[in-house]
Amino acid sequence: MMKPTLFIFSGLPGTGKSAIAKELAKVVRATYLRIDTVEQAIRDLCDFKVEGE
Repeated sequence: MMKPTLFIFSGLPGTGKSAIAKELAKVVRATYLRIDTVEQAIRDLCDFKVEGE
């Protein structure tokens, strides 16, 4: 059984993080997740509101 691996990309906006992550996901046959999508799903599930949004 293969050991799970998590790839995390960070950097300034518009530097290609998402493009690289999507291509890497294809190459290693992984699932590509956007953290803001995951965060929003958790907020919706828990009916959690962030002040200032």
